[in-house]
Amino acid sequence: MVSGKPYSTEEAARFREIIFRNVVRYTKSLCEYIEDNKLPHKLSSQMTTFKGITEEELIYIETLWRYPELVRQIKIVWESEAVQTLLLDRHKLVNNFSGDALAHYMSQIDKMNNTWIPTQQDILYSRIKTFGITESFIQVDDIELTLTDVGGQRSERKSKTKPNY
Repeated sequence: MVSGKPYSTEEAARFREIIFRNVVRYTKSLCEYIEDNKLPHKLSSQMTTFKGITEEELIYIETLWRYPELVRQIKIVWESEAVQTLLLDRHKLVNNFSGDALAHYMSQIDKMNNTWIPTQQDILYSRIKTFGITESFIQVDDIELTLTDVGGQRSERKSKTKPNY
């Protein structure tokens, strides 16, 4: 996508697993925040479900996603008053949470299945952990741009790069 060329259908399909995993992680983060901060909610069953999902289980997300109950539970959490209130103050959430991405995915969750092909927009909202420093060069009109992905956590970024003005 950085090159300006859209992903092929096969390449886009590879993002499906990442997006499914992100939606479950975001939902789990919301549940944990609500519980940790003792916010009022009516999500006891969903809290148990999402607290019980481990990172090891997320390796098999495409299998998990086949169970309609998981998607139903995600929708219940998303539509809850507690989550909708929390999203108004989303700056309080942890750094690895993207309310905009979750809102985007939730608007189309009913069509997200194991044959769904993510759009270019879906892919832009996906989050993939990167490591190390990677540079990409693109040309826009007569201006050459350098995009630098420093990977890692936000706190590590200052030590890896310096602006080049």
